Amino acid sequence: MELPKITPEDAIKVLNEALGCDHDAIKALIECRVSCNEELANHPTIQVRAYDPEGYKVGLLGILNGLFGSDKETGYGYISVDGDFSMKNDGRVVAEKINNFHLTDFSLIEKRSK
Repeated sequence: MELPKITPEDAIKVLNEALGCDHDAIKALIECRVSCNEELANHPTIQVRAYDPEGYKVGLLGILNGLFGSDKETGYGYISVDGDFSMKNDGRVVAEKINNFHLTDFSLIEKRSK
């Protein structure tokens, strides 16, 4: 049996369909981050954020981007989300509204310092 080959564009299509079906559920999933250990935080493609003093946290978008890898020059994943976001005092990112998911435009991101 040959497994289907899924691209970032395929994932984005499904994410946008899900967003159209239930915006609130997808918004809650994107906002949700769970604690993880340093081994996961050091994974070469999964995107994890460090929160002081809580340690590391990972979310759905970080895992999805881990499936497809990251841009070597910026370190960012191929799937991005467009919406209205705010950062709370405790470091949490809260989505007021999610507009859509799309391919990351790497030309808009600063290159990592080497």
